[in-house]
Amino acid sequence: MSNFFIIGNGFDCHHGLKTEFRNFEKYISVTYPHLYGWLDMRFSPLRKGEYWKDIETCLANCSYDTIVDEAYAGRRSLSESDSYWGDLQYNLSVERDNFCQVKKALDEWINQIESEVKTLKPKNFPFRENDLYLTFNYTSTLETVYRIPSEKILHIHGTWERNSKVLGHNVDSELDIERLEDHEYPWIADEANSILEEMPTIFYKNSPSLISDNREFFEYVTHAAHIVFMGWSIGKQDILYLDEIGKKIPTTAGVTVLYYSEGRLPKLKNKLSRVIDLKRVRFLSYEEYLDESKPMANLSQGMEA
Repeated sequence: MSNFFIIGNGFDCHHGLKTEFRNFEKYISVTYPHLYGWLDMRFSPLRKGEYWKDIETCLANCSYDTIVDEAYAGRRSLSESDSYWGDLQYNLSVERDNFCQVKKALDEWINQIESEVKTLKPKNFPFRENDLYLTFNYTSTLETVYRIPSEKILHIHGTWERNSKVLGHNVDSELDIERLEDHEYPWIADEANSILEEMPTIFYKNSPSLISDNREFFEYVTHAAHIVFMGWSIGKQDILYLDEIGKKIPTTAGVTVLYYSEGRLPKLKNKLSRVIDLKRVRFLSYEEYLDESKPMANLSQGMEA
């Protein structure tokens, strides 16, 4: 029987890659200073932490009503109706373009990170030939560093090679905002409405669809001898994945959770407790797990030789 690994950003961080959200923020501050200022203005009041899961929650809680109010506040007088609607349309388009620019910056940054992957050295993880991997990372650490065949890996949110990387929230993308109307300049109002409707979809993460599209891979959990969670913080927007995995974990399977930061352990345990009895779970640091795995890793290397 195979082992099933669920891999999050902590796995890449453990290998020395600077892939935390604060690293992405630093990249934006240097490369796109104006965009960094917008991010700070738009999301800092909503943030409760510095991790990817926190920014995804911010995206879920983004107030598009506020964006509309600010767009209204920045237009000229109603007596200049064409300017009034033109300014509103322009202000909304700037917001939309900023959202799009963040995604573009993410692609650029991930490509930069990927160039560092080839320099990494493998750790003594006991990865075996028939093991399977569900990863939330965009990088090719598994493929490049550990030579794991791509058919054994599901990059649920996309890879560095594709522009369609998934980042965001699971909140329904339809907004409950009254449509903007103007009988004299309807085409401008329509364009403003179109921009407004597009914005929440830019960072919409359709997890139910991703699970459905990859249901055969998730089914492998039911046949696993051991489930290993590696550096997955399980943000609020990831609960659907956790629930899907949890209901498929066999009662006979062992469960191990590796954590990158001990400070995150209480919240991690709380989330896992919704799908599994924590008495079944071993919580280990990466160092503890690697020390424990050395004999198995050495045996595996000997067999390959």
